[in-house]
Amino acid sequence: PPVVCLHGTVASGGNWANLAMELLARGRVVVAPTYGERGTRPVRDNLAEVTGIVRRTLEATGAAQVDVVGHSQGGLLAGLMVAAMLREEPGALPPGAIRRVACISGGHRGVRGHGLPKKLVGATFGPALADQMELARTLRRTGGEPEVARAVRDAGSAPLPDWFDLVTDADRIIPAGSALTPDE
Repeated sequence: PPVVCLHGTVASGGNWANLAMELLARGRVVVAPTYGERGTRPVRDNLAEVTGIVRRTLEATGAAQVDVVGHSQGGLLAGLMVAAMLREEPGALPPGAIRRVACISGGHRGVRGHGLPKKLVGATFGPALADQMELARTLRRTGGEPEVARAVRDAGSAPLPDWFDLVTDADRIIPAGSALTPDE
């Protein structure tokens, strides 16, 4: 299947150049778009855009499934696409369209604000980072779980993508606690 690589906030598809070259050498089709004005648009807008990119990738290649690789916000968006797909929400990808997800510091629980005011972050890095900070605050306050974890729990017998989440304690923006745990 094709591989769709989703960058993080204030990044670009070019961040995936080395991985893309490796995958291309192995005969994989790779799509590494720069979405949402370098990932700075609101998360929901970015989600709609990348869902459209995945849909067009499936159509253009004739593939039934894609693999998605996401870093930071790209991992969050991969999870949100899976959640929408499992719930069969309007505009979502068809069931089973995502075969595998590999996240590198996926921001499933949002990002730390490090005490910075949300308004300043939004003005400097765009609404997407402010959205991710708000997600982290909301999940901490409510004790909630990431949207994709809820969707997987409620999926019943729906086909689930294979999932891999690589995290590190060295990441100061997306902490290891933002990853999905094995029981999610």
